Amino acid sequence: MSAAPTAAANGTAAGGQRPSQAQGAGVGTALKGVFGLSIGTIGTRGLAAVGQILLAFWLTPTEFGFWASANSILAFVAGLANFGEVNGYLSGHGAHFAIARGVTRRLNSVLTLAGLVIAGAYALSGRWEVAILGAIVAVTIPFQGESDLLYSASVKHNRFRKAVTAQFGAAVSKVALGVVVAVITHSALAIAISTFAYSLIMDVWLYRVVGKQARSEPESRGAEITRSQRFSWAVNSWMMTLPLQVGFVVGQFVASPHLVGLYFFSFQITMGISGVLSGPLAKVSLSTLGRAGERDRTGLALDLSSFFGAALLVVCALGAMLAAPITPFISHQWLAAIPATVILVASLPIRMMTPVMDAYQQSQNRWWQSTAFNAADTIGTALAALTLLTGSITVLATALTAWKIALGIARTWIVLRGASVWGRIALTVPLAVGTAALCAGALTSGAVSYVWLGLAVVVAAVWALGHWRLRARLVRPEAVGLSVSKSSSDTEMNTDVADAAAAEEAATPSETERVR
Repeated sequence: MSAAPTAAANGTAAGGQRPSQAQGAGVGTALKGVFGLSIGTIGTRGLAAVGQILLAFWLTPTEFGFWASANSILAFVAGLANFGEVNGYLSGHGAHFAIARGVTRRLNSVLTLAGLVIAGAYALSGRWEVAILGAIVAVTIPFQGESDLLYSASVKHNRFRKAVTAQFGAAVSKVALGVVVAVITHSALAIAISTFAYSLIMDVWLYRVVGKQARSEPESRGAEITRSQRFSWAVNSWMMTLPLQVGFVVGQFVASPHLVGLYFFSFQITMGISGVLSGPLAKVSLSTLGRAGERDRTGLALDLSSFFGAALLVVCALGAMLAAPITPFISHQWLAAIPATVILVASLPIRMMTPVMDAYQQSQNRWWQSTAFNAADTIGTALAALTLLTGSITVLATALTAWKIALGIARTWIVLRGASVWGRIALTVPLAVGTAALCAGALTSGAVSYVWLGLAVVVAAVWALGHWRLRARLVRPEAVGLSVSKSSSDTEMNTDVADAAAAEEAATPSETERVR
């Protein structure tokens, strides 16, 4: 790694400054939170992927296309769920739980009415399948908003295990109900009804977990929050959702439901993999970076991006190696989705930086900058979706992946401009090379494909080893000019770190407050 000698010579970390022990503790707490949530999320997302595959036995790509059309067009409404209040609540810039809950309930009710109007428009145009599914999505909005707020309260109060248990239980119920409805109806109602049930179960379960603790939060800045602040949160939250759905919105107008269904299935498998970490990473990063000092925030963002980017490179490469062996077992009507899925998976390592970059910008109150990047992502994704006019899902997947790579690198260099040049090179170059190797492995076959995928694993290993060896050398007490003796400040810091490690059990409000 060429960045390592330069950074060491300058006596700085990748962020352009020496990482403090507080930064080290912040990384540890963030990783603990992410993995604490992800242990159960692995099971939850695994069940979601299994559910999609099971539904494919009874549903055709066309039925998946109907659901993708309804879900994506309602995303323009559902994407405003909670109007960004949850992100403001997590970042510490919003109101306490009771106020946030009241506000989101009123606003989400308005969104439900708007969603029903859109569903009615589909009915008037004769697209009854999409209209019925859209109406169910609209009714789900308040329940989804409530579960998101309660889940965020669980993160804020370090009730990681309880939140994961609720997720897993709701996911099991969702899969079981979805299969039952699919067997009976052979329609996309199976996806819509099971999605509604998931949000409802999460609401009941999480309220039992964290409701009492969240309601007892001390009053905060609720009275000081202006309309412009809430508007910025809402638009930012909306723009974070649209890049995920805009491709399907465009697709339903330029391609057949069958092709849109193949795209949706490939995308869902890809999101099933990334969702293991992206959801928890987004919330824990926002909470951790929001509490971090200005001095440590850039270094924390670099550390989190490097760690999870390298990890995803390895996971995606190993997963892509399984594509060829399982292809003979895939139904003929779904066969075209396999290469598209592998190509989309190749974009995951660079996509994994998105939740960290969003959290970094939001923790610094740079909401509009985050919104601008998500707006650019939405436009680029929409343009890439126009490649569906070729009739090839593989062309679409290639265009989307190329766009995500270009945007991810540009965003990192702009957002982390406070980091050193070498620090940004050390993050983006290995990521770009590894992702390119993954794409090459997906577009080739046989031994050549395995060579490219093996190269991606090697790049990830060298990247991770170089970054963390440099960081470990720079955060030692003697490297940052600290005495190794146990001063009173050291004792206080060590107590805080020990408290953070125990925060997962967070039994009382006083303990939670001490960790914060």
